[in-house]
Amino acid sequence: ISFCRAGQFSKTGLEPCQVCPKDTTQSKVGATFCDKCSAGKITLGAGTALPALVHGYATEVVISF
Repeated sequence: ISFCRAGQFSKTGLEPCQVCPKDTTQSKVGATFCDKCSAGKITLGAGTALPALVHGYATEVVISF
């Protein structure tokens, strides 16, 4: 039996697994769901395992030439 790794989930917590979608995280092995990022937070991509990898939105972007 193989459990889903951190950053993954499945209906049973066992393989086959899917990566957690963008803007969600899961740090536990054998997860059946991914945790949605809190308001104003995003991830840089799918499959994020650690909440520490969640980043805040930029509130303003200034481009200078």
